[in-house]
Amino acid sequence: MKSFVLNVPGTFPAWKINGEMITGMMSPSLSCYPAELKYFLNKDWIINGKSIPEMFKAFKMKSQLFLRKIKTEDYNLLTYVTRLPDALSHRLTFDFKLNIYSYERYLRFAYQKIDTLISKILDSNIDNLILVSDHGLKVYKHGFHIRRWLEKEGLIFQNGSNKKKFNNFLLKYYYLIKEYTNLDSNFFGIRSLAPIYKKYMGIKEKNVKPIINDESNKIILNNFFSNYGGLTLPKPYKNLLKGILKRLSTIKYIEEVSAPKKKYYPDLIITLKNKYLFDRSESFFVQRKSRSIIEHDYQGIFLAYGKNIKKGTLQSINYLDLAPTVLKIFEIAQPQYMKGTALDIVSK
Repeated sequence: MKSFVLNVPGTFPAWKINGEMITGMMSPSLSCYPAELKYFLNKDWIINGKSIPEMFKAFKMKSQLFLRKIKTEDYNLLTYVTRLPDALSHRLTFDFKLNIYSYERYLRFAYQKIDTLISKILDSNIDNLILVSDHGLKVYKHGFHIRRWLEKEGLIFQNGSNKKKFNNFLLKYYYLIKEYTNLDSNFFGIRSLAPIYKKYMGIKEKNVKPIINDESNKIILNNFFSNYGGLTLPKPYKNLLKGILKRLSTIKYIEEVSAPKKKYYPDLIITLKNKYLFDRSESFFVQRKSRSIIEHDYQGIFLAYGKNIKKGTLQSINYLDLAPTVLKIFEIAQPQYMKGTALDIVSK
C-alpha cells in the first residue's frame, strides 16, 4: 500500500515506507522520508507552534500540503493528525493574557477550520474518510486537587518540603517566564532563591509525619486529564485501600470510586461529577477550589464516510478496533498479533 503520513506522533525519526512520511507533533526537529522531501516544504515550516498565530499557520500549511497530495498524487492511504484544538487547549496553561471565553472563541474557530478542511477532502472524490480524535475537550469549572486531599488526610506530603514545592512552581512556569522575559536556561539558578523566599514569608514546615513518605514507596497518581483519575498504592500499604475508598466515597463531588483489581489498572479509579477536573498538579501556593480550564474529555469523535462505509451509528468504539477496520476496508487480513476487532461499519 502506498501511503502518505503527516504529523503523526511517534514517527520521529521518519522511517522507510512505500510512500512519504513527514514527522511533526512533538518531534524535536523536522524529519522526512525520503530525506530530500524536506526541500520541497515551506522554508518556514512549523512543527508545533509556540503561539496561537503560529498554531493556526502550521495547520494551514499542513492542510494545504495534505489536500495537494490528495489531488495530485496517487496514494492508497493518507494519514494526517490535526492537532490545532489540542494545542490551543494546552496554551491556556501558559497564557495569562487571555481568559477562558477568548479560548472558547479560538476553539470554535479552530473547529470551523477543520470542518472546512473536511469538506475540501470530501470534494476531492476520495473513496473513504475516517475521522477520529484521541480525546474530546471540555470546560471545567472546578478542580479536585488530589495531592492536597491526600495531604489533609495525613497520607502524604503534597510535594514534600515547602522548598521543593517552590522549586516545582518555578519549573512549571519556566517556559512562561522565559517567553515573556527572554531569560535563558541560566534562569534555573533562581532555585537558590527558594530558601530566601521561605524565610521572608515566615514559612515553617508542618510537623506531621505522613503515613507514606518513603520515595521508594509512594502513592502514584494516575491522571487522565479529565474528570477521572486513579491512585496506585505501594505494596506495603495495600491494607489502606479500603479506608481510602471509604473516605473518598463521602466527598460530595465524587460520582464514583471503584477498586477494579485488574492488571495494569490503578488500585482506585475516581470518577468526578462532570464539572470537576481531576487535578494532581503540584504547587507551592494554595490552589483555588474553583477555576475555569479547558482540558481533555474522555468522549471523543469518530466519523466514517465513503463508498465502503455502512450507514448507521455506534454507541462506542475502542482505539484498538481502528487498525483492523482500515485493513478490512482494503480487504487485507488482520495479522494474528494485532489486537482489536474490525468495527461493523464496512459494507460488503
